[in-house]
Amino acid sequence: MKTRTLIRLSGLILIATLLCKTLFAATVTVSTLNFTGAGSLNEALTTTNASSGPHTIEFSVTGTITATTLLPIITEDVTINAEGITIDGSFQYQIFDISSAATVVINKVTVVNALSVVGAVISNRGQLTLNEVTFANNRASDRAGAIYNQGGTILVNNSTINNNNGGNTGGGGIYNTSSGTIDVVNSTISGNFTFGLGGGIRNGGRMTLTHVTLANNSSFTTSGAGGINNLGFLTMSNNIVYNNTSGFFGTSDDINSVTVISTPNANLVGLCTGNCPSFPYSANPLLSPIADNGGVTQTMALLSTSPAIDAGTGAESVDQRIYSRDGIPDLGAYEFGASAMSSGTPIVLRLKAMLGGALEDTTDGLMRSDLQLVLPSSDPYGTGQVANSGVLLADTGSNSIVDWILIEIRSSATPSAVIYERAALIQRDGDIVDVDGSSDVSIPTTSVPTGTYYIALRHRNHLGVMATTPLNIP
Repeated sequence: MKTRTLIRLSGLILIATLLCKTLFAATVTVSTLNFTGAGSLNEALTTTNASSGPHTIEFSVTGTITATTLLPIITEDVTINAEGITIDGSFQYQIFDISSAATVVINKVTVVNALSVVGAVISNRGQLTLNEVTFANNRASDRAGAIYNQGGTILVNNSTINNNNGGNTGGGGIYNTSSGTIDVVNSTISGNFTFGLGGGIRNGGRMTLTHVTLANNSSFTTSGAGGINNLGFLTMSNNIVYNNTSGFFGTSDDINSVTVISTPNANLVGLCTGNCPSFPYSANPLLSPIADNGGVTQTMALLSTSPAIDAGTGAESVDQRIYSRDGIPDLGAYEFGASAMSSGTPIVLRLKAMLGGALEDTTDGLMRSDLQLVLPSSDPYGTGQVANSGVLLADTGSNSIVDWILIEIRSSATPSAVIYERAALIQRDGDIVDVDGSSDVSIPTTSVPTGTYYIALRHRNHLGVMATTPLNIP
């Protein structure tokens, strides 16, 4: 097998203090579209809440799950992999409520018709990552038509928040309280509305927007900021904020900012009032209606004469669809002229790490492998990797398997954004190998485009680590 690039991280040590309570990582499979009962999502969350994580919830079914009651509040660390799943709130129920103790990752779910007083889809107080999700046609009576962040931290990647109602107070799509932090990357926020402030977003805390298309949102309050109402700390890079309106007559009103906006990179903003920087672009970006333009979530394509084309600086290496961006990126979530990445020579990673817990009380510099008998054959991180039990149990000296480990490839522009992740095996000598127990880890070219990235490693019983220098993947 040819190697597109070879990366080695040596001397990278994962050493951390274990949590006070014992960790019982579990993978729970949802096997029915029924909202409650055996094999349901409700039962899965009840199970993962019963012991400390991190846990993983997978789905063996696809289709629509219709809410008939509230889900349990999420209190333990969990990753929910929900590709092919739509959750319908029946215009009666909020879907996710995340406690301050939980670290939660939700992948590829669609949520529609959710209803709550605040945060129709999600009320978050913990650490939340949303990857390739769609929140559409949800409604809050008071605030936050989709996402309500009350003191937590949220990362939104490659997602669409569309046609949600933020009620009487504001935040048609997102409401971030004064103690909250939100990063939104490569995402579309469109068609949301409120009778309060901030048709797309109401921000009172810390928020960073990178390659976001925020258009066609509205507030029915005069000067209520159809796009963004900002009272906090807002940083904007490579965004499009256009055709957002306020008042019943639809007056242009893209951003209304009380506090200073930081703009390290270019943005296209139609109209900003209040404490505004000088935005370099304000002309019509020539956006197409939101539609399926490839990828998991819907986007707003740029027409061929859009001034947003090649107007960006810096760069996310991919757009919302996870299509490769050009050397000079476009503004917003959609890269004009990009196409799905074709298959090619795999990326090969040669990694090395040591787990502090497994090194304790050893004198030979090798980690203990005394947990081999209880290692699961399927990876506990939910990335779909499976190892033969013979590989896991083999006594091969320094190459014996210690445990599963998670490899993350992170954006160099936004290190909190995970571009790709997969599980692998770690040997007693620290070598990280593929599921055959010996080969270097390979990653499809289609998963990671050319660019510079940070490599991070995570383990279920240790704190994660990330390389200090980004690495080039040609």
